Amino acid sequence: NKDLKRTASGYGLRIHPIYKIIKFHAGMDFTAPTGTDIYATGDATVKAVVSAKRGLGNHVILDHGFGYQSIYAHMDKANVRVGQKVSRGEVIGFVGNTGLSVAPHLHYEIKLNDKNVDPVNYYFNDLSPEEYERMIEIASKTGQSFD
Repeated sequence: NKDLKRTASGYGLRIHPIYKIIKFHAGMDFTAPTGTDIYATGDATVKAVVSAKRGLGNHVILDHGFGYQSIYAHMDKANVRVGQKVSRGEVIGFVGNTGLSVAPHLHYEIKLNDKNVDPVNYYFNDLSPEEYERMIEIASKTGQSFD
C-alpha cells in the first residue's frame, strides 16, 4: 500500500510497548493515520472478520490457498465479509488503533501452514531492489513494536 510508507517494527523479538518485556512479534507494523485504506496483498477468500477489544483488535484473515494466510490487524473497521472473494489491491478495511495497540497502525502477518513466517520475504515483487533492501534494514533494527 503506497500509504503505508513507514515500517515501524519488524518480525522477531521486540520490546512490547505495553508490557515492556521482550516478546516475539509475529508480523510487521506500518504506521498510518486512522482511516487509511488497507489493501489485500493477494487474491484470496476472506476466512475471518473479527471484532475484538483485546489482542489483534479488529482484524481480517485472508486465505490465499496453498497454505498461505495473511492477517491485517488493529483495523478501525473491515470492509469485507466472511466467504467473500477479494483481489490483490482491493480495499479490505481501514487502519485503526484497536486491541492491544499504542498508536494507529497496520499489523501485518503471513502464515504458511498455520506457522508465522517473516512478511518481509514477500515484498520483493512490489518494491525496487533499493526499497526492498531499506525495508529489510528498518525491519531488522526496530526495537519496539506497536502491539
